[in-house]
Formats: sequence, structure tokens, C-alpha cells
Amino acid sequence: MGKKRAFYSTSISAVPSDWQLVSPSLSSTTSNREPFRKGRMIRSWPRPYPCFTYTKIPKLFQDRPDTDDCNLVVSDRLRLLLDSLASGDLQFLPINITGPKSDELAQYWLVNWLTVCDCLDRPKSLRKDRIGVYVEVPVIDTSRIEQHVKMALVKDYEVMDIVAESVVREINQHGITGFRFNKL
Repeated sequence: MGKKRAFYSTSISAVPSDWQLVSPSLSSTTSNREPFRKGRMIRSWPRPYPCFTYTKIPKLFQDRPDTDDCNLVVSDRLRLLLDSLASGDLQFLPINITGPKSDELAQYWLVNWLTVCDCLDRPKSLRKDRIGVYVEVPVIDTSRIEQHVKMALVKDYEVMDIVAESVVREINQHGITGFRFNKL
């Protein structure tokens, strides 16, 4: 048996995130009612590109800005790095961003997660009460993540992503801004 691989989940950086993007409604941007962010390639992307907005000029335009939903938006330099590290796990869709000084921004991209892993340990994660059944604290079984996976969403808990330690190392070494990693 090979060495156990380490994985992380991500969240917005501890750096004060004064740059939050307001996401457009994306439900109408996919053809044939394809689910967005659920492991399927999006073949048709609208032009003009969906427009994310912000109103406050941030101290730092981060490589991974905060969004008002669970979408992952990345800078062009982060896209190039992730494409080289996790090719096949992610699809990058161009977006527009408007707000004060947005003309100074390079291209940003919306990430469509192509890989979804069935690695949620349901017995340890699920809670049932009068409200219903829901994930209280997600517990990830990393042994259920296939060897080729570098980045993925967690099946049945798509608000959580997983990132291989090798990708985390590269992101940190390249000085990418906007991430905080939480070891699983």
C-alpha cells in the first residue's frame, strides 16, 4: 500500500477580505439545464460573459477573491498554475468583473469543478433532528479519493472542496493570495 496522501479544504484567506464579488445568477448560463459545479463540462458559455460586481476598492486585488456564494473565482495567474497542477479536475470559464478600478484588473475566471469525490463519511458527518438530515460537521475519508485527483468537490456536500497537499505547496510557493488551507 502506498503512502497516504494529505488533503486540505480551502476557505477565504485570513487576510481581511475587503474585496467581495457579488455573483450574477448563473442558473441560466448553462445550456440544457446542466447543473453548474457538479462534475460536468459546460459546453456553452454566454457572451458577454457573466458579470461579477463589487463596490468597494480593496487594499489588495486577490488571486482568489471572496464571493457572495460558493463559487470559486481565480485570477489569470492562479488559473495558469491550477491548470498545470490539476488539469482535468477543473474547467475555467471567463467572467467580467466591474467596480471601482476594475479596468486595472487582469482576466478572472470562474471555476467549474469537473471532479466530484464520494469521500464524505456519512455516518460521522450526518445529523438527524426535527429539521431533517444534514451535514453538521463534514468528515472526509481521504482513502476514498482516487490517486489521480488533485482538486475536487465533495459529493453531497458541494460547498466543500478538497485540494491535494502537492497543490497547496505550489500555491504557497507562488505567493498566491486569497487562500487559507485547512488540513483534513
